[in-house]
Amino acid sequence: MFEIIPKKLNIQQILGIAFILRMIAVIFAKGYGYHDDHFLIIEASQSWADGYDYNDWLPWNQVNPKPEGHSFFYVGIHYCLFCIMNLFSFLSTDSKMLIIRLIHAVFSLSVVYLTYKITEKISDIYNAKIVSLILAILWLMPWLSVRNLVEMVSIPFLLWSSWIVYKNQENNKLFPFLLAGFIAGLAFSTRFQTSVYIIGMGIVILYQNKFSKALFFTLGTLFSIILIQGGIDFFIWGRPFAEMQEYVVYNIANKNAYITNAWYSYILVLSGLLLLPLGILYWFGVYKSINKKTMLVFIPTLFFLIFHSFYPNKQERFIFTLLPMFVILGQTGLYYVYITGKLKTKKTLNICFIIFLVMNCLLIPLSITYYSKKARVESMISIQDDKNAKTILVEYSNSSGNVMLPSFYSKKWLTFYNFSTEETIETDTLLFEKKSAYVFEIKNPIYLKQIAPDYIYFISETNITERINYVEKFFGKLDFKNKFKPGFLDRLLHKANPINKNETILVYKLNKINRL
Repeated sequence: MFEIIPKKLNIQQILGIAFILRMIAVIFAKGYGYHDDHFLIIEASQSWADGYDYNDWLPWNQVNPKPEGHSFFYVGIHYCLFCIMNLFSFLSTDSKMLIIRLIHAVFSLSVVYLTYKITEKISDIYNAKIVSLILAILWLMPWLSVRNLVEMVSIPFLLWSSWIVYKNQENNKLFPFLLAGFIAGLAFSTRFQTSVYIIGMGIVILYQNKFSKALFFTLGTLFSIILIQGGIDFFIWGRPFAEMQEYVVYNIANKNAYITNAWYSYILVLSGLLLLPLGILYWFGVYKSINKKTMLVFIPTLFFLIFHSFYPNKQERFIFTLLPMFVILGQTGLYYVYITGKLKTKKTLNICFIIFLVMNCLLIPLSITYYSKKARVESMISIQDDKNAKTILVEYSNSSGNVMLPSFYSKKWLTFYNFSTEETIETDTLLFEKKSAYVFEIKNPIYLKQIAPDYIYFISETNITERINYVEKFFGKLDFKNKFKPGFLDRLLHKANPINKNETILVYKLNKINRL
């Protein structure tokens, strides 16, 4: 890549490339990627804007009020956005999400710009162009940039804070460090785990700069956290940091309750995101990048990686926050090796970059047009016009697991009853389990006689005839409405790993007149 990237290429052109790719993702990359980027952000905030509380988070909607351990800062911003959008009744759910993706796409351009400025400071302008270009075109970045992931949204705050520190290291001004701390605090209020990264920044500032600068950085961070995180919780719960305290308690108690992998899992994830062999070479580049100039990126990155590597709960998205920092360090180290290396070394690195470009060019058209969770979204859109629909039975026998359907796309707040003949228990003591205000898990088929769902959603086509016959024993003849297939990449991901619950959904309507 060192020989391929034109030296006349400027940051404005790179930002233009990044904008075009992200705009394609804004238009075509519909749906949502993970549970958290929809149900903890979109579903919650839109329900608040509509006068409901989908996740049962707010104390005035709880029988025994108790925080759930979620920061209300980022989801609260969406609540404000949806309140504004609700004023325009002509906006569809698709239009609302288009606006949300557009806002995130524009916000993500700051990552491209800030990595350029930071790399220019620690290396040189040509290497800065390479780093920013990689983050502009990296196959998964445009898709991730339009998702509602706190792991991604916290990145610009960390980079912005770092850039302010870099820019003011040589002068004696203290206010920029106060501002840098305040912005770092915004990253914390977006995602609590960034505290590990921020602590690393504070240690480097203390070591490399005067004590007063580290003090002002700390004060700025604390002021931001107290004002925003503490203030929001005080307004809602009557005491500051209620959600943060519950978050810490919950994660300590449930550290082994979710996906657990080997300590080196995130090393593999970062390597894979940069594609092979470049992803492996970048770790060598990280090592070669270690010097006084890179410490403000290296030490926080090291702290963050160590923390997540040894904390049992491991989901790949947790490490997305480090992706731009990994590129900065890895590319800077390899760039140093390149300009100081022999001809054979230069040829090897160029070949690796060419392989990266070829693979990236093959993957990026797929990612920027990836409509994730298409079957779930489209199946909910299909009942938008049914104003009387209130209840859905989700039958997920023979599927890879229970599936949560996004009520947001139905333009109404539905009650879901999840049911599987494979997992029910024959007992009269536990008929159902309440998961949230709108989601119930049926534990005993006897309870089916007590509900009258408007629609039955069958997840997966496996043994569909037997499953329909079983449900019809309770509800009579069902009327078939439609079948929704997942997109190509959803099907591919499901086949590669069934834990990705991307399956066909068959929608039936309950004929209440003919009910047995």
